[in-house]
Amino acid sequence: MGAVQRVLGYLVLVTALSTAGVQAQALDSPLILWSRGDLYRATALDAPPERLTEDGTISGPALAPNGQWIAYKIASPVGLEALSRVQVEGFIAAFDLPADIVLYDVASGEAIPLTTQPADAALFVEGKLDRAVLRSAPAWSPDSTQVAWVEVDYPNGTARLVLYAVAQAQSRLLAALPPQPNRLVPLNLVWGAGGIAVDLSPDAASAQYHVVYDPVGGQPTGAVGVAAVTGNSVRLTTWVVDPAGRALLGLLYESGGWTLVDPDDNVPALYADLPALRTRAESSWLLRFGVDPSLGFYWEIGGSNAAAAGAPNGVALSPDGEKLAVVGQPANGVASIYDGAAMIALPGTGSGEDEIPVGAVLWGPMEWALGG
Repeated sequence: MGAVQRVLGYLVLVTALSTAGVQAQALDSPLILWSRGDLYRATALDAPPERLTEDGTISGPALAPNGQWIAYKIASPVGLEALSRVQVEGFIAAFDLPADIVLYDVASGEAIPLTTQPADAALFVEGKLDRAVLRSAPAWSPDSTQVAWVEVDYPNGTARLVLYAVAQAQSRLLAALPPQPNRLVPLNLVWGAGGIAVDLSPDAASAQYHVVYDPVGGQPTGAVGVAAVTGNSVRLTTWVVDPAGRALLGLLYESGGWTLVDPDDNVPALYADLPALRTRAESSWLLRFGVDPSLGFYWEIGGSNAAAAGAPNGVALSPDGEKLAVVGQPANGVASIYDGAAMIALPGTGSGEDEIPVGAVLWGPMEWALGG
């Protein structure tokens, strides 16, 4: 058994032994859970999560760095109606349903719709022309004041980058994007230290192409083009900050390898270390990810022997960076908290009949960095 597998096996054992007899303990900040198209909030280790929404079609939730808002997309009625009409097996699986964007106030519970579909929207209706809007998952500005998303009109492919200012409660067109005629899935984006990077790639397995836009004026400021890697799709695209403060666009592949590119010159950057996930707190843990042939993605905490199976989209650090929320430990659908000593499963989460199967967790404002 290799070193990685020994460490993983050790932590799995600790997990199994530490889920019973939990003392009442409140979390320093609420943990947001996404399950079956709805949002939940966990505030303590000994109580089931509280349900926040009743929509059932929420996807792509993004927690503002200040923790006050959650932006997410939700399937629109025109899309849900189309889903009920489509009878061709397999067709709808490749089609992202038309969606709208919603802003959720964590304190008050108010859900504010930010977008709608066209008045004459129709999809797969006999005798009517198709017309609908596909939207990406939203992304927050680093200062929590704005939300961005990409819209693509179906089927003509008109595409645009949209910004919403929270304080002013106003949306504006930031930039027109290259047309995407007959595109069946939305364009994605990431917002970070280097600006707003829009993914114009056809899919995760093809050659990757991203254009970076200035979030103030909307002008393109750089681009990243990366050739396809046979048999190795992109798992995650994110901004990565190097020790000098330079923002690089990072592509994490299914193999666990990274490609880091400076958008200013589209030249790959080489570093001796792998990017680590952290929060803005000085004492934050540094999470690095790898791939084991038998276990898939795993995470490990720098400077410790703590590690377990899990991919980047299945973990979240607390705001102070000294706790970790994990999906799928010790069993499918379970959300657990690791505090440096024990892995504690949240009651009411899991795959049982009366439990909620957790698909994602949102907690502290995280970033990827080199040289930690």
